Amino acid sequence: MNPTDSKPHARPLGCVCKTGDLCPQGGLWKCLTTKPQAIVLQRNERFPDVVGREAFWYLAGYIS
Repeated sequence: MNPTDSKPHARPLGCVCKTGDLCPQGGLWKCLTTKPQAIVLQRNERFPDVVGREAFWYLAGYIS
């Protein structure tokens, strides 16, 4: 973490979660399973499935 950052990030960019997990870090999440698929989730929202199937998501960017 940069000492000048006022908001520490819970997870590094690139961390992976799956359908049903609680979002550990608000941000832009991209799907590893189905492309192109991207969503913005807030912390503690659940990751969705994609077309009724389990999906894996990686953190692509932080939101302010």
